Amino acid sequence: MPETVRQTESGAVYYDADLITNSNDAGYDAEAIGLFFRELDLGADLGKALRNQERVWTRIESFVSHRWHSRTVEWIVKGEGDWEPPLEPASITVTECWDTSAQAWASVSLDVNPFGGVYIPEDGSIYRITATVGTGLLSDLPQDVRCAFQRLHNYMSAGGISSDLDWNDKNVLTSAPGASKVSMQVSTGEGSSASFDVDRSPRAIARALEYSGAGDLLRKYRKGR
Repeated sequence: MPETVRQTESGAVYYDADLITNSNDAGYDAEAIGLFFRELDLGADLGKALRNQERVWTRIESFVSHRWHSRTVEWIVKGEGDWEPPLEPASITVTECWDTSAQAWASVSLDVNPFGGVYIPEDGSIYRITATVGTGLLSDLPQDVRCAFQRLHNYMSAGGISSDLDWNDKNVLTSAPGASKVSMQVSTGEGSSASFDVDRSPRAIARALEYSGAGDLLRKYRKGR
């Protein structure tokens, strides 16, 4: 069976900062903006909202094999047999074989298989397969994935972890499920305040998908489901 030795994903574009503004609501272009949710309250700090958006999607993508933002992915594969991309949806664009004499990748043609992949011949060579993975249309996003995104975003940015998803910030309220400690700041009058900082449970961060309920909605998008 073929073995995927390495997977390299290029950076996906999770937002278009030039389009995500209130002034553009009337001319909202779902395809250009991609999968940014206009129902999210961006607040006064657009940059913070965009960083939160990317961090939430990155956490979701670490859990599933599906991608909803288009990007280029390369796989290094060796071994004979049918191989299929471990991420979906994937459209293979380039197949190459390592030429040991030239010490370079050379373009080759591989037979396709019914699984959306290719057949790796029994020649002992190493192959590089490049594909476009993911989609870029808001209409391609299932409702359960939208809901999972909202759950995780709310958990990570509202009272749960941090308004800027800054895991290293000590002054963070951590009253979310799984957090046994809190950090809080109280007013002492006349414009001054006192801070009480304590350690928070690392489970609140590590198990955000579970505690937010997003993981249950995303399980069917994992490989081998």
